Amino acid sequence: MDVGVAIPTCKEGLGSPVGVARPDQVIEVLDAAQFDKFHLPGAINIPFNDQFETAIIAAVPNRNDKIVVYCSGKTSDASTKAAAKLTTLGYTRVRDFKEGKKAWQEAASA
Repeated sequence: MDVGVAIPTCKEGLGSPVGVARPDQVIEVLDAAQFDKFHLPGAINIPFNDQFETAIIAAVPNRNDKIVVYCSGKTSDASTKAAAKLTTLGYTRVRDFKEGKKAWQEAASA
C-alpha cells in the first residue's frame, strides 16, 4: 500500500501529479507528542492505539474517502498496521506513505 507519490511532490502538500488524486484525509498515526513536534501540512492526528478504531470512524465516517496514513518513516510499522486496520474496517481507498515524515523533512531541507 504505497502512496505512489514522489517525495518532492509530497513536500508540496501531497500534491497531485498527473493521474493521482489528492487525498481527502492525511492521518498521522503517531502519538500526540510526536504530532505536535512536527506533522505534514493538513494532517490530522489519530494515534494507532487501542482507541484507533473508534477515533477513525468518528473522524472519517465516509469509507470511500481517499486516506493517506503515515508515521515516522520506514523504521516504524505503525502506518502499515493502521492501513491494514482501515482496510479491515471497510475503508476502500487507503494508502500508506511508508517514507513518513522523516523523508518529508529531508526533502524539505534538500
